Amino acid sequence: MKKSDFNINITSPNINLSLDENDIKTLDNILKELVKRENDSNQQLELLTNTSMKYLRRINEDELVNFQFDKDYKLINPEITKKGYDFIKFGGYSKLSSNGRLNLKKIFYDPWTIAILGGLIVGYILLQISIKKENTNINSYKLIKPLIRVEPYRVTTKMDSFTNIDSLKIEFTYQGTKSIINENFRIVNYEFYDKPYILKEAQGFDMKPKINLLETFITNPIIDSVNTKESVILQIKRKMLLSGSRIAYFEKEDKEILGVIKISFDYMFNDSVVKDSISTNIYFEKE
Repeated sequence: MKKSDFNINITSPNINLSLDENDIKTLDNILKELVKRENDSNQQLELLTNTSMKYLRRINEDELVNFQFDKDYKLINPEITKKGYDFIKFGGYSKLSSNGRLNLKKIFYDPWTIAILGGLIVGYILLQISIKKENTNINSYKLIKPLIRVEPYRVTTKMDSFTNIDSLKIEFTYQGTKSIINENFRIVNYEFYDKPYILKEAQGFDMKPKINLLETFITNPIIDSVNTKESVILQIKRKMLLSGSRIAYFEKEDKEILGVIKISFDYMFNDSVVKDSISTNIYFEKE
């Protein structure tokens, strides 16, 4: 096979880009890898992004690879030229070196340096963003569930009636992944501690405190980068008979923990239903 069969035209050497034996082998390997990835421009871009600048200059000035750039000097659609394919069949730089014919043509440094640096920097950034997105998708369930907080359930000393309506706020905060809150809020259980302010029996009747969930209010159930927070308001019906004589000595600044309440709920996260629950203290406060 003769060199003339392949339109090979490598011209005058460039002393600023001299190659040793290892460089020659590396250049040939780069060209061979590009051929292997010829049907996937993204893989070619990744390979070129991790290639030393002097090697990129060499294959560019010998017109073995066609580098295309957009208006922002971003490298796009790198392709091996016909000359590049012929050069690989010919035997690559190793063949030229063994025949003592390794030559280079003079390059214009400024436009090439600007183009390749801009393209490689942008290409590298895009590659890192892509890798980060993949890692985020893999670990998103563990790392970026919404932050959920609940305020204390406050019970006042108001005694207008035996039955009172209270409200309890639960707040969801966006952590990086879209979530959709369902209305499936439930009071799982609650416990009132043995405090003297609450009457448990009156004239032989069982008067144990009872609480029930009446309604759930959600303005916008979607938690995402636009709607970063959402407060869910639970309307709770409470039946509790208080001891008037005890409350008389209960000052306005006083606060007691009467018990604890646990609430369960669920929401959509990564196309799956996530079941969760949260607990908070029941505070007794002077109104």
